[in-house]
Amino acid sequence: MLIQFSVANYKSFHGETTFSFLPAKRIVDHKDHLICDEAGKTVEVLPVAAIFGANASGKSNLVDAIRFAKKLILKGSSEFEQIQTNPFKLDLESITQPSLFEFSLKHEGVVYTYGFKVTATEVKEEWLYAVYEQRRVLLFERVSGEVPMVIKAGSSLAKSSSNMKQLRFIEKSTRKNQLFLKKLSENNNEIISPLMKWFQYHLEIMSPNYKANNIVLRAHDDKTFIDYISGFLRLADTGIHQLICLSEDFDVDRHFGYMPEPIRADIVEKMNTIDSEEKMALLNQKSNSNQRDAVLIDGIKRKYLNLNTEHVTTEGEPISFDLDDESDGTIRLMDYSPVIYDLQKNDKTYIIDELDRSLHPHLTRLLIESHLKGSSKQNVRGQLLFTTHESSLLDLELLRPDEIWFMEKDKGYSSHLTSLSDYKIRKDLRIERNYLIGRFGAIPFIGNLNELIGEE
Repeated sequence: MLIQFSVANYKSFHGETTFSFLPAKRIVDHKDHLICDEAGKTVEVLPVAAIFGANASGKSNLVDAIRFAKKLILKGSSEFEQIQTNPFKLDLESITQPSLFEFSLKHEGVVYTYGFKVTATEVKEEWLYAVYEQRRVLLFERVSGEVPMVIKAGSSLAKSSSNMKQLRFIEKSTRKNQLFLKKLSENNNEIISPLMKWFQYHLEIMSPNYKANNIVLRAHDDKTFIDYISGFLRLADTGIHQLICLSEDFDVDRHFGYMPEPIRADIVEKMNTIDSEEKMALLNQKSNSNQRDAVLIDGIKRKYLNLNTEHVTTEGEPISFDLDDESDGTIRLMDYSPVIYDLQKNDKTYIIDELDRSLHPHLTRLLIESHLKGSSKQNVRGQLLFTTHESSLLDLELLRPDEIWFMEKDKGYSSHLTSLSDYKIRKDLRIERNYLIGRFGAIPFIGNLNELIGEE
């Protein structure tokens, strides 16, 4: 679970800005909105957070900062590649200064604090702390400068002389544009393995144009998934009664006949090179939803999978629809189906930019409510952080004040976050109305239209 994230000197963030899932101590409403790790209740976090703000206020930049940090942690950088950081450009000194990224998270009962400072050419600083049984320990700290990089390793990471010898070897082989954490992972260090797994499998980041590409495979492999999503789509009044995953023997001419011959030949060649013991799927991207069909290869078997929707006629008869016949809003819900399911079933943190895109306000609210009710009734541990312009979500019947955040730029055009819990508000205050009139900032201030059209 994500506890908090900090960023500085990246895109529109000049000074350090911190987002936190930690609950505000003085908030007493919606106590059922608190979740904890399965290994204990030493850290409680919130299951949801919404970030509101004007266009160009920095909401997407916060999401991008998390995406950038995750990519650098998992993918790293090649020997002659520059680190693709993007410092704040409206202050000339900041351009040459490092960008900061720091995560605080809890996974498998351990609280980790991991961060780094980077320029385009070098990792300037890097640190990792962990809390084991309420005791905070240093795992490693990296300092770079005029002298070669130095790693200060804690006793948990360097348990023996052989461990220390290996660490020194890794230290010497770590390039200046490479994270030490990534190098430890490449050397199969068991201490940092849970942390890397969290970034790999438990942190999901979705852009406004995100297209799910594995729904047909999940629907084929997991009946619980397809039944749960079908129920959600019925509840959302999409007209869909059931999702159907069809499976039949694959025929390249019949199923991929619309493709040019060279592409079909390339598909056949790929299939013929797959090991007979290997199981894999070739996703087809004919449909705009990028999730409709796939070829499942399992040994010598070749199965064509096709995801359709089933509606019911006025006579009560089921009728099959192609996904391309569904509305943009329905397709958007389909793209969110892994989110809807995983928030209830898995320990994942989803970060979604523009959650409300192509969705009716009632459907956006339904998605949030379903997650919150699952958190309180079923003790699920999924988290959802999203940006939005949908002001109707500013409702204290739905969200706690510490689950509502505002992003705006100051006079120096630097983005910063403020939580609604920082304000003294009455319980009966109409948050949406007060937000729209500018009480909490984070709205666009429109200029004089007459100046644009040349009228006095």
